[in-house]
Amino acid sequence: MSGTIGGAMPTGLLGMLASQSATVRQRMDVLSQQAATGQKSATYAGLGDGAKISIDLRPQLQRIDTYTNNISQADTKLQMTGSALQQLSDIAANFATQTINMSAQTSPAVDSIAVQARLALQQVQVLLNTQSGGAYLFAGQDRANQPVPDAELAAFVAAVQAPVATLTNTNAAATAAATLAAATTTTVTSATLGTMRAVVEVGDGLDLASGVVAGQNAYAVQTAPGSTGSYVKDLVRGLATLAAMNSGQTALGNGFTSFVTDIGTTLKGAVSAIGTEMAGIGQQQTVLSAQKSALSDTATAFNTQLSSVEDVDMAATATALSQVQTQLQASYKLIASMQNLSLVGYL
Repeated sequence: MSGTIGGAMPTGLLGMLASQSATVRQRMDVLSQQAATGQKSATYAGLGDGAKISIDLRPQLQRIDTYTNNISQADTKLQMTGSALQQLSDIAANFATQTINMSAQTSPAVDSIAVQARLALQQVQVLLNTQSGGAYLFAGQDRANQPVPDAELAAFVAAVQAPVATLTNTNAAATAAATLAAATTTTVTSATLGTMRAVVEVGDGLDLASGVVAGQNAYAVQTAPGSTGSYVKDLVRGLATLAAMNSGQTALGNGFTSFVTDIGTTLKGAVSAIGTEMAGIGQQQTVLSAQKSALSDTATAFNTQLSSVEDVDMAATATALSQVQTQLQASYKLIASMQNLSLVGYL
């Protein structure tokens, strides 16, 4: 009987110790994983009551990341748009200045300005067809197509330039009116180009219009009698007119002077309108920046909540892991000593 009791007790005790050791080992594995990753669990199941918070907030953080990325991309495009507008303004201002004393220029100087204007037309087209990430900045929602194709620009320039050849010393006003009418009724942009500006999704149900569309004023209102209502058309009209002039027209006296003065006025109006557009672009950037800041604040609050349910206290985890390792080592030693006990030794 004593042998039966003596044989059963070590076996039962060893089983209990082995079970406790396995539990401690499992606890150490969990703590080791937490110490390595800084997270309570790799699965929602391991988060307990905090799983619902994690499940709810993770998708929201992903959307915030998407919106923030959208804003960053939009801001880059707005910076490029602003730079292009500044260059358009510089071109308009340069030629507006040249027209001031153009009537006093020598014939070769007039021919030189005409050559410069032709080159400037090409530069304007390049600027209006500026791309960012494969999308045309001035194409609005139709970002896959050039807003100012060669054919449309050529047709516009030809229509504006046609009346210039009829300039005399007495019909300057009529010639200017004819170039204005041609510029107003002829398109300089793609037939597929709409008037809708690009849209940026910056929040749940929040879409903001961004950028400008070639040929369409987004912020500037041009109502002067000598304007087409579009700073792009006014700029191209002015350059096209200058490009069509020649040294022989300087002999037209007041007719020539009056005509180039009209061109200068048109270009000055374009400079003013572009300045208003640039201010609008700046305001867009301010709005986007404020939204990005708000998203960042929300993301910070969400991450704080997630951290409270997903992350571990590393110092406490390290302390607990050390204690469990000590406990496990002691358990192993005890089991080893129990296995070495003989029945006689036990009795």
